[in-house]
Amino acid sequence: MVLWGWGQVVAGDRRGWLGPPAQLAALAALVLATPTLVAGTNGELAFVAGAAVLGAWALIAVHAHRRAARRRAALDLPPGDAGAAELLWLAPLVIALSSGFWIAAGDAGDPAVLLDQYVADWRFGRADDAAGRFGSPPEPGALAEAWDRQSAALRNALVTIAAAAGPDSGIDPDRPLDAVRWVDAGTTASGSRLVALVVARLETIDGELFGILPTTSQRLVTLARLGRIELSLVDQPGSAGGRAWRIVGAEIDGITVGGATVGG
Repeated sequence: MVLWGWGQVVAGDRRGWLGPPAQLAALAALVLATPTLVAGTNGELAFVAGAAVLGAWALIAVHAHRRAARRRAALDLPPGDAGAAELLWLAPLVIALSSGFWIAAGDAGDPAVLLDQYVADWRFGRADDAAGRFGSPPEPGALAEAWDRQSAALRNALVTIAAAAGPDSGIDPDRPLDAVRWVDAGTTASGSRLVALVVARLETIDGELFGILPTTSQRLVTLARLGRIELSLVDQPGSAGGRAWRIVGAEIDGITVGGATVGG
């Protein structure tokens, strides 16, 4: 079951000798192509390729089992103890590989994931990692310095906003990245995505269902807009047409990293 074609060879089918080289070629192609594909928007292709390899694995095993069953029947032998139930070992492998793939892959294949990774890098001071998320990577030391200035600017702005909004605003200037939200601000003429950095709070609204039953709902009310980030799709070298989301620039309270200006 592990080696492609071996079951066919044991059952007397010489075509089984084609299995090992085919298996080696398929696994080698998957290993070589996956790192490039998952780095951008072609992550789905890597997943489909992996699913195809696992599907072929199962089909080859099923064919070997049926071939062996027919041969035993022709020789008037009782059915063997081993059988298709052994394919169940593929289930945990499929679950583990699928889960691991989507956990590790595609951080540059979706703008929201890229932004989340960038904010996490900022939060934990990983300037080296964050620099690689830009289309034109800044020098990590300069990026770390810009983060310090942006964090200070955010804190000063939040102090003013919190004082105006009152004690129930829930705004903590000492935790600026926890006090702000990232909101989709549309696209530019060139197709880049803009994400606004805002301070907002939830407000409860009373209403009625069908004009009879009292209901309550919440809406997000923006208190201030403090900056924005521009993200754009860029070509991935050597990725067979694949593209990846990268940060063009990030501007907060007039302090910009990346591009000199943020379009929009």
